[in-house]
Amino acid sequence: YHLVYLRQLYNLAFRTGGAQFGFAFMENLRQTDDKQGWQLEFSLESLLVDADYDLQLLQESLPALLDSAKQLTSQLIDPSIMEAEIQAVSSKFSDVAHKTITYCINYRE
Repeated sequence: YHLVYLRQLYNLAFRTGGAQFGFAFMENLRQTDDKQGWQLEFSLESLLVDADYDLQLLQESLPALLDSAKQLTSQLIDPSIMEAEIQAVSSKFSDVAHKTITYCINYRE
């Protein structure tokens, strides 16, 4: 769910500013990860390297990475364009999906 949004924002940054913006986007993810000590791995192909991450780690890190990516992207490009991209992705998910994800993120074992 969050990776779909992250991928869309990465693609938008790359389309707008090429490799320089794409690099800045990836570096922002890495810096956010470093500050929090999550030890996630990133790649251009999948953004987040598929690893056996703990559910609680993902519940904490993915929303924070998305927030950080939104902040950076809105600095790199017109925030209204970024928001339109977010809304386009959001519209692909049903209300039930949004509510389920929100519940899962907020639920801690």
